[in-house]
Amino acid sequence: MNKILRKLLQSETSVQAPTPKGYSSAEYLTLQNFYNNRALLPQGQSPSQLSGWLSQCHPRYNMSSWCFFGNITDEAGETAAINSIVQYQLLPNNSPYLAEWSYCDSKTNGYVIAPFLVEAGNVEYSRPLAITVDANPIYTGFLSLALVHGEIGQIGAKYSLTGRVRTEPDFDNWEYDLLMEDTFGVIQAGYGPTSFLPQWLFPNQTKEIMTNPQFDGSVHEYLKSGMDDMFGQGSYYYTLPLLKVDKFLIRKNGSSYFSGKKGNIWIDYVVQSFGEKSLEIVGSASWQFFAVQFPEIPGYFNYEAAIMVSIVEAKTGPNPDDESNLKAARFFISDPYHTQYNENGSMKAAFEWSINQIKYTGSDLYRGFPTKFEISLSATNGSISLKGEAIRQNQIVGGVNKYEGVFTVIADINFANGIQVAGVKGFAWAEVH
Repeated sequence: MNKILRKLLQSETSVQAPTPKGYSSAEYLTLQNFYNNRALLPQGQSPSQLSGWLSQCHPRYNMSSWCFFGNITDEAGETAAINSIVQYQLLPNNSPYLAEWSYCDSKTNGYVIAPFLVEAGNVEYSRPLAITVDANPIYTGFLSLALVHGEIGQIGAKYSLTGRVRTEPDFDNWEYDLLMEDTFGVIQAGYGPTSFLPQWLFPNQTKEIMTNPQFDGSVHEYLKSGMDDMFGQGSYYYTLPLLKVDKFLIRKNGSSYFSGKKGNIWIDYVVQSFGEKSLEIVGSASWQFFAVQFPEIPGYFNYEAAIMVSIVEAKTGPNPDDESNLKAARFFISDPYHTQYNENGSMKAAFEWSINQIKYTGSDLYRGFPTKFEISLSATNGSISLKGEAIRQNQIVGGVNKYEGVFTVIADINFANGIQVAGVKGFAWAEVH
């Protein structure tokens, strides 16, 4: 029995999730996340199994989270930020589900937010993908996300995002309805056949990755070596990075408020388990996250592209050296000559950068948060420079000390394999803490 199978069996029999009141711990044994070079788990084995994975909650893990976020633009050219989450969570002292809708435009004072802590009986699933959250059947708490055409994760699939909510802090009633088409397909945001994305490194791992010439700062090369599967240190992370908004309508207090036929939505689906130690580490973390969308690259055959950049700082122990600063950046493009796919149909990164090749700076502070950024991704055979600017300053999420929302982006792309174009315009959803 190889090490990975042994780990999987151990997780089925000995790794315990925090247990809610009224249940025995034996009922809530959880699986843990880990890296593997082979498609050992079902979601890595075929497109149909990946679609099945993306379409359902996974109660053997502590969390299954669907996140929709991005930009919508009306006929007058006004752009707003929109975000919706449905998250299953088996965590101490928490309701089984968290659901949220938030929205920010030039007329809102920061985000208007409708958050819900929901019991399991108020969440309904149906296949191939439809999740309905009914927190208040009268009016103020209904959210739905659904696949309405095609197969989840495939190009040409269409999705709807609808809801009726009452927001804070204004207590207005909002209705929203978006129809979106996937023009890119699902990408492997993490590493390996099951898209494992680590969230922190322990000091010995950092030392090995950064000082061993075999790895030269590359977390991916370290994982591929088989030295370490980073058991329990991350998530299975898949992304639909480019959904084109076909149409949208937002109503406020019964009247049409904002509508149009333009926009770009990014979907993340993240599945993860947590032990007591990992909850402490995640609780200490701060991060910068950039989901960058290029709906077309005019100087390169109008192909689409996406970049995901994450920088996570966390405390992994009590000692001064127990600090993790984990950076990841990956580039994806629809160009068939520079794109490969996994057995499950998810797109592999066309290029990725090691920890020491990723540099981020923020500037133009607004209430302590940067509203401009520059990111340099620089390697010998491929580099991208990104400059981003928030579409407006008011994209502050009240109460949680976070700035997130839509940024316009300009990129210079230069790869030795022939992808060379300057001044590419796009959007980023950025989260800065």
